[in-house]
Amino acid sequence: MTKFAILNNVPVKCRAIAVCECCTYDVWGNARDGYEVNDIGRKWTEEVPVTVTVSNFPRHPGAKDRYREFPESGSFEARVVVSFEIDDQTIRKVFGVNCRLEVEGDDLAYYVNRERDLYPIGEIRIIGWKGGDDD
Repeated sequence: MTKFAILNNVPVKCRAIAVCECCTYDVWGNARDGYEVNDIGRKWTEEVPVTVTVSNFPRHPGAKDRYREFPESGSFEARVVVSFEIDDQTIRKVFGVNCRLEVEGDDLAYYVNRERDLYPIGEIRIIGWKGGDDD
């Protein structure tokens, strides 16, 4: 398991292995008239390397120095943001393609099209994480 400290207002990145549900599409149409996804084609589960970014944004209402002083009430509030990213090279490997990609979605679901003509290739959804030695 990767261990790291979260610094105030400094994003910390590490690598992890996501368990992903991947699928290709059964597509109708052509580049001139456009494409339409008819159905899900092949579906499989794959372990995919991802970059995990953890950011800590502390909030101290009334504090003079937001990094060191706590409010008089003793309360402390921190917002921790965790995001995940799968790079294009990894996405190409998952689908076995060698083209430029247009990727939409959020950090847990990726919808992948061929950039040249927006041909729908498939999708990747993060459904879990591969456990480390500490599990």
